Amino acid sequence: QSRVLARVGPPGAPSLRRMPTRVHARSPAPLSRRSWLLSGSMGASLFALNKLARAEEDNSKLYKDYTRKELQKFDGKDGKPIFVALNGVIYDVSSKAKFYGPGAIYGMFGGQDATRGLGKMSMDIQDVENPRVDDFTDKDRESLQKWIGRFESKYPIVGKLKD
Repeated sequence: QSRVLARVGPPGAPSLRRMPTRVHARSPAPLSRRSWLLSGSMGASLFALNKLARAEEDNSKLYKDYTRKELQKFDGKDGKPIFVALNGVIYDVSSKAKFYGPGAIYGMFGGQDATRGLGKMSMDIQDVENPRVDDFTDKDRESLQKWIGRFESKYPIVGKLKD
């Protein structure tokens, strides 16, 4: 065994650390930036499924499946919590009411399915009201995965979208 500098993170990231490695006759090719992002997306999706299953167990009294119409009630108005759906998973974003509450920069997503709007990085009401994602480009999918990662790391899951 020898110690070599190994990259930790995506290609181009400056973080390097010494790690013990074994020298093999054929080393695997380094991951391209796209491959690294895609592998991260799969990891994020698996993480989301695991977190969703735990949320169902841990919050069995709070956890619920919501229709789009039921979700609309949780828009932060009149002291209600703020829920945002993303890729079929509903998050409680009440802790960031300054971003998702009524009149805030992302306030139009409160009580809505934000999948299309955040994936396309669009604040148009047509994108907020349209749940369609079959026309997403690779860039839109990548953007959506980044948003899912942010939501997973910051907000509790309170349910799934039924529609």
